[in-house]
Amino acid sequence: MVMQKVEAHMCYVFLEDEEHDEVWAMMLDYENNMRDDQADEKTAAVYIRTMPQEDSELYRKGLLRNATRSKRGIFIGRHARQNLFDLFMNDKVSAKDAEVICQLTQNLTDEARVEEIQSRAAGLLR
Repeated sequence: MVMQKVEAHMCYVFLEDEEHDEVWAMMLDYENNMRDDQADEKTAAVYIRTMPQEDSELYRKGLLRNATRSKRGIFIGRHARQNLFDLFMNDKVSAKDAEVICQLTQNLTDEARVEEIQSRAAGLLR
């Protein structure tokens, strides 16, 4: 008789209902990947746009740690206007460049100016 080492893994099964739908499952997966530093910037950007949350909640969940791709992605997801976000998601602008562009405009209150600056800056990088 051959003995095999078997690892145990915890598994949760959820039945689909009003709260637990396809988007919820995807966001739970994104959260787990972000918490384990397995997520890229795009994952975090989509997550924060889909599930807007305050920093305190993100810290509580372990999703907003320093020097992680998730932290950069959350910043991009919050501050990139649609044009820059689309370029970033389609690999026309790198995560680092998108982050810098967002930093340039994050404290501006004139939405038209933010859009113009982000679009021009992103256009220079393409």
